[in-house]
Amino acid sequence: MIKTSPLDEQAYHHYKLDNGLNVILIESPACSKSAVSMSIAAGNYNDPDDCLGIAHFLEHMLFLGTEKFHSKEDDFAQFVEKRAGHTNAWTSLEQTNFYFDIHNNFITEAVERFSQFFICPLFDPKAIETEQVNINSEYELKLKDEIRRLHDVHKQAVNPKHPYSRFTVGSKDTLVEKDGISLKQRLHQYFDENYTADKMNLCILSHLPLRHQKQLVDAFFSGIKAESETATTSLPLLYRRQDLGIKIQVQTLRDIKRVIFNFPLPSEAKDYKAKSLSYLSAIFGHESEGSLLSQLKQLGLATSLTAGGGVDNHITQDFNISIQLTQMTDDNINNVANVLFNFIEYLKQQSYLDHIYQDKKQLASFAFNDLEMHKPIDWVSQISLKMQHYAIEDVICGDYIMSDMNQDWLKQAFKALVPENLRLSILSNAKINNAISPWYHTPYSISEISKQEKHLWLTSKYHLAFKNLQPNPYIPKQQFQNKLEKNKSLEKPSILYKTENTKIWYEKNTQFPQAYGHIYVSLDLESCFTDMANQACMLRLFIEMFMESVQADNYPAEAAGLHYQISAHQAGLTIHISGYAEKQSEFCNKLLLQLLNSQFSFEQFELAKTKLLTSWNNTSHSKPVQQLFSMLTNLVQNNQYSYPSLYNALSEITLAEFEYFKQQLFASINIESFIIGCWQADQAMLIGKNIVSIFANSKPCHEFNRYVYLLPKLPQHVHLSIETSDIAVVNYFQSNKSSDKDKAYYMLLNQLLSPIVFQVLRGQKQLGYMLGSAYMPVNNTAGLIVYVQSSTHTDLDIQTNIEELLFHFSEILEQLSAEEWQQMKQGLINQLEDKSLSLRALAQNRWTSIGLKDTRFNRHATVVAELELIELEQMQVFSKQLFRDNSAGSQLLMTASPKENIKFMENYQNCGLDNLIELISNNKLN
Repeated sequence: MIKTSPLDEQAYHHYKLDNGLNVILIESPACSKSAVSMSIAAGNYNDPDDCLGIAHFLEHMLFLGTEKFHSKEDDFAQFVEKRAGHTNAWTSLEQTNFYFDIHNNFITEAVERFSQFFICPLFDPKAIETEQVNINSEYELKLKDEIRRLHDVHKQAVNPKHPYSRFTVGSKDTLVEKDGISLKQRLHQYFDENYTADKMNLCILSHLPLRHQKQLVDAFFSGIKAESETATTSLPLLYRRQDLGIKIQVQTLRDIKRVIFNFPLPSEAKDYKAKSLSYLSAIFGHESEGSLLSQLKQLGLATSLTAGGGVDNHITQDFNISIQLTQMTDDNINNVANVLFNFIEYLKQQSYLDHIYQDKKQLASFAFNDLEMHKPIDWVSQISLKMQHYAIEDVICGDYIMSDMNQDWLKQAFKALVPENLRLSILSNAKINNAISPWYHTPYSISEISKQEKHLWLTSKYHLAFKNLQPNPYIPKQQFQNKLEKNKSLEKPSILYKTENTKIWYEKNTQFPQAYGHIYVSLDLESCFTDMANQACMLRLFIEMFMESVQADNYPAEAAGLHYQISAHQAGLTIHISGYAEKQSEFCNKLLLQLLNSQFSFEQFELAKTKLLTSWNNTSHSKPVQQLFSMLTNLVQNNQYSYPSLYNALSEITLAEFEYFKQQLFASINIESFIIGCWQADQAMLIGKNIVSIFANSKPCHEFNRYVYLLPKLPQHVHLSIETSDIAVVNYFQSNKSSDKDKAYYMLLNQLLSPIVFQVLRGQKQLGYMLGSAYMPVNNTAGLIVYVQSSTHTDLDIQTNIEELLFHFSEILEQLSAEEWQQMKQGLINQLEDKSLSLRALAQNRWTSIGLKDTRFNRHATVVAELELIELEQMQVFSKQLFRDNSAGSQLLMTASPKENIKFMENYQNCGLDNLIELISNNKLN
């Protein structure tokens, strides 16, 4: 029997086919979509040495045709997407996972097509040639990714006989014919050796009864080959003696000051029920007074710390302590190491603190018993993967089981926390000339930790005041559930309390049994609504300093699942608190009082200012297309500023200016709050009035308008000069109205356009790996973006191809059959009508509606009503008006490249960003 959460009303059935395929079926009568996932116990580790990346390449190739389904009309991704579905896959070191969802009406056809992936893939030579380019583009896209660069260096300091040491993505240099063996033969060989039923786990979730699902599986998956003729070989040790007790220095692209202390500890892979590593993670990672982090902060050595598990190779498991430094100097690193090893010695002298493990165990038990529903596609993907690691009865509860602390493991772990077993990674942008990693071209050096360094680390220098982690007062004493009344109609938010500057919205949770709650508080601050970048940057500086100042005091609440977040918006800031409702009101009062009464030192000011300046400066190393997205959202909204503008403004801010700003910050406010959870109305009223009373001394002010700037009718072009070598092009189409009809047209246009963009621009034109289209609303204004990032094409070439596709899109629509049109339209309608699967999703949806002034909370329903009226011929006319003559909206072309862009498009008004801002600043929609 599969152990399920008490709240999970779905029916589960596990069995095996005669060929050995492991199957879990889930009957979910209320689901609007069916979902399927296949997990294979083979991945990058199974690549042959002379064809690195073949596992990843095969994952791509299985989507490109099978012997039974190989015509253009049989394309699996398009088949699914036209029927309201999605599909994807990924490859990791030891697994590959394929998954999709689809409208219930088409599950039988989809399962048949999907099953052929694992029985008779086509491996068409033309598709192989095309996908080689796409794989190489994917590799090149991540060349500047800091995590991949770090891993590339990490691989140079492990056992070269272990497959972890190898390149995994694949490129034009590794995926080639060798020794007369074609790539097609390589694919067949890898497939035959690894894609066998004994290595596969299938999970299906559907509205269909279990017996019908079983009939589908028996009919379509029995043809999978049972076993491989190739024997499985055991892996060697990942770390040799010479791979321990070393320093690995890595030159980063961004301004990073981080050290990672990596200790290989005994593996817990076969003892997943104990989860003993969580105990170590808790005592190293806590942030309260007397913690490792608090001592490092008091000494001015570090600003943040995380601790947790890493790579588990079934013999050892990495335990990583990652620390952000204040300064990247040898002295600072040595001082941090000294404090860390003093902390380790302190822990070794303490007795085992069982309350830490029991707190974690109780929270895990609560989390499992209160398990929120996932989207079907996410659920089946998780389960098929967990079937590889857990006993079948534990595939759902396995992540939450904490049986008991393994004391023998803990003793071995403490013995391993010594300099001789350490792999110390030092990450900074300081120049290194020793070596270059082979695939991501990262400068690095590897050296042995000297005896002098070990002695220095183990010799106490500071008077340290470590304290044991105390029992957590915020953990609920016992588990409660929200009692739901059967057949009770769905409630909507209503205004519980209102004054001239206050609105408190409330909704009783009548859908979900979890005893959770969400409290949102939006503060419009008159002092921040000045259209000045220095006010915006000081607000962000305030948030940064505040979050840092309360981190230690509020850590117990965070550890107990009471999460809080504070973020800036166009007119002020938003506070969001979520988690168990039992102690949330009490914590909300505490957090708001901390916010109102915060005091900061000069040192805190300087530290936060440096941290923000570094972060904003590092955005220049973001992906070019992400930089353009950021530019776009800041451009078309009032009181929003680019990171360079914020950086320049903050550079000039003094402590005196900030203190004056802080004194005025809450002087005049407007409050809008939303309370949703298992609270009764009188309890919510008390929460709301407490919020209001905390700001009772502030003057009331009106709510400030959130504007969207309308682009001119004549298409505009702006260019961003960037440091990276890739080229990015973004076409943004903006509606000139805020009507539901426009939203319906723009949404449906993207639903139709998205698969075509992928098929043509990536599949046929091979412009790049990172591209697509998306519906992009800004506040209540509809919009659409088409974007491409490429390392192989010019901006002129990219834009020419985009324009050609968009110009002829109405003709592509003419080829749609009436059935396909209805399927695409119904797919979008189904997405909009989908009910929230969790309180978190519902709360976010409601809060968004409040922000958009949808006080009837029917914004999706009104768009659906408009969608129902749209005919194919009308969509053809709309696409012509938008893409050909600009009468259905306005267009902004944005480009990013390493050099100043030439004026290459006659149809666009080329202007600088400042000129465009001035041009649109007087033309705005609420």
